[in-house]
Amino acid sequence: MAHELAHANLGHLNKRRANAIIGWIAGAAADAGIMLGGMSTRGAFSRVLSQAGARAFSVAFEREADYVGAYYAARAGYDLAGCEEIWRAFSLEDPDSIRLTTDHPITPVRFVQMQKAVDEIESKKRHNLPLIPERHFIQADVNEVQVENGSYP
Repeated sequence: MAHELAHANLGHLNKRRANAIIGWIAGAAADAGIMLGGMSTRGAFSRVLSQAGARAFSVAFEREADYVGAYYAARAGYDLAGCEEIWRAFSLEDPDSIRLTTDHPITPVRFVQMQKAVDEIESKKRHNLPLIPERHFIQADVNEVQVENGSYP
């Protein structure tokens, strides 16, 4: 629930819609250009680029919602100890999720990111700091950690 609430509060649905519209506009321009050449695409470029636009940044949106959602769950009083294990369970259930992704991060990345988010939250609890997501978004890669700017409610 916290993950989905984070999507809503971070405006991911509206951003996804805007990306789809941008993709559709680019596709419509390609369709029109080809139509001027005397061939009909039957809107193929509009459809494909609209779908591609909708998927743009979806992996980043999922990672952001995981991170912010962990804070929401912690602030609601849930114990996050071991919560990253859900990603190990998913990878056992669906082994392809370990190495393949389309619109969600691969499970090892989510596992590592959740470990780091929980560590960050626990550190704040130990130091009596407010449980507010940082102004940076920790992107845990399987091999490295990158920091990307962002803002959170």
